[in-house]
Amino acid sequence: MDVIQFNYLLSRFKSDSSAMDTLFTYYYRRIVAHLCGVYGLDLAHEAAQTFFTELYDKKSFGFVHSPTAWVYKCAENIAKKIIIKDRKELRPREPYQPQDTDSAYEAEIELNDILSGLDDLSRRIVRMLHIEGYNSREVGEILGMKPATVRQKYLRTLKKLQKKYQSVTNGAPCNI
Repeated sequence: MDVIQFNYLLSRFKSDSSAMDTLFTYYYRRIVAHLCGVYGLDLAHEAAQTFFTELYDKKSFGFVHSPTAWVYKCAENIAKKIIIKDRKELRPREPYQPQDTDSAYEAEIELNDILSGLDDLSRRIVRMLHIEGYNSREVGEILGMKPATVRQKYLRTLKKLQKKYQSVTNGAPCNI
């Protein structure tokens, strides 16, 4: 979803149920997938639902320049508030398992298997750039890094994956 479309839907969120449905459909699963690795699936769902409730209750919005980063950051803040309020403990990481098994989620699970040998930060950067559609500036905002650092880490990770692939395939070239 592009910036202009997001801001248009956001401005009509309260008055137009189709705008609400579009934003909910587009972002709900993404929020849950983004949060469940750190906060657990139940808390991720709770934070996503609370995000949309608070979005509905908010009176006005400024122009959002990085919609996905903004949505994720708001949802993360909500999850943190829930933890503090309820004094819930962080749960150990558990992979997101979607209810339906369409090909996009199967591809995501396969990617998770491929990336399982990487450190958490590298894995998150690859997931956010390739699956979730962020650019390096948005990833940097979310992770608290400079965009150049994100790109550098990403390129090093790709080289690492290429070496891993070549060692498994006896030197066959890898076109990542």
